[in-house]
Amino acid sequence: MKRVLAVSEDADFHEFFGDACRSWVGVQFVEARNGWEAMAELRLRPAALAVLDLDATTWDSYQLLGEITGEFPDIPMIGLTRTLSMAIERRMKVAGTVRMLHRSIHPEALLEEVERLLQSRTAGHIEGIQLSSLLQVLDWERKNCLVRVQDLGRDGYLHFQRGLLLHAETGVLRGESAALEILSWEEAKLDFFPASEVERTIHLPLKELLLMAAEQRDVAARKGSDPGPAA
Repeated sequence: MKRVLAVSEDADFHEFFGDACRSWVGVQFVEARNGWEAMAELRLRPAALAVLDLDATTWDSYQLLGEITGEFPDIPMIGLTRTLSMAIERRMKVAGTVRMLHRSIHPEALLEEVERLLQSRTAGHIEGIQLSSLLQVLDWERKNCLVRVQDLGRDGYLHFQRGLLLHAETGVLRGESAALEILSWEEAKLDFFPASEVERTIHLPLKELLLMAAEQRDVAARKGSDPGPAA
């Protein structure tokens, strides 16, 4: 039986969504009122799909996105928000990661999207949200936050103000060099904190930094697979 986890502080949403899920054969509806309850449910038994209320006021929805990404990268997600623009929705659809939808979406349309993602996951076409995609959500929604990125014993910090990546640091690196290093990590776990005042050290757009980091990963992969000259 497929488990669908819905995370929202809105009781009406749970009532509507739960009734719809219970009407589907082979689908079990699980509700959580906050991020702590959601992670407890997932650790008890992973879900086939998670639907998140990104406009929550009593818990950090983007922190939860990062936690699910770190521990359960294969779980597809739908994010519901009132601040979603058509441009952001199209970009996230192309990215093929978390599916961003406006809170005003018609209930039947939401259920159709849930069913489509469940069927896609069965076919093996859905992957968890990547670091680059989640950071682009912060960019598109003009978020203010500090993101701590952890990967294989390494720590890095990314400072966002109104969606702009202003500063990054990891080890002795600062600014754009630190951002490129962090963005090249492939096993990242994310934590979100309130934004803090920092001096701007990064002037390149996030999209350009992501492309540069991807090129660095490709170069490193080619060097790692190169057997070198024959003896």
